[in-house]
Amino acid sequence: MLAELIAIIFGVSVIGYILYRFKMSVRQTILALLISFFWVKFTGFYNYSGGNFILFQLNIFTFILWTAGLTGFKEIYDHMKCKWRLPFITGAWMVFIITIEWIGYNALNIQLASHYTGLFGLELLHLPILGQLYYLLAVPIFILMSDWLEVK
Repeated sequence: MLAELIAIIFGVSVIGYILYRFKMSVRQTILALLISFFWVKFTGFYNYSGGNFILFQLNIFTFILWTAGLTGFKEIYDHMKCKWRLPFITGAWMVFIITIEWIGYNALNIQLASHYTGLFGLELLHLPILGQLYYLLAVPIFILMSDWLEVK
């Protein structure tokens, strides 16, 4: 429960810092909030075994961290100067999310109250295949969607 609270505070801090420091568009943040809201609210995956921070039937812990992840990696992407920045940021995201998920599950004991097998048989991403795909592809999809909608 303490780890989730610290993560919520960290996530809100990341979002606030990005909005302040990089002057990220409010529209881009709203898009990230909407995507995170619909993912967390309607998938039904996010019931943790150690405790939940629920507000209006929405898991705040997961909602805040998904929003922070989407906005944070989009901001990094926007400031990159290399030619192959989408494949690079996609690879960086996959390494990041797998590492964070492994640490959260194994070291911090943040675990879903489900019985799905982990990604590639590892102790992380204990979700159905759709959930595992979303975890791995959420950032590149968000970047492509933001660019396509011209949300800056």
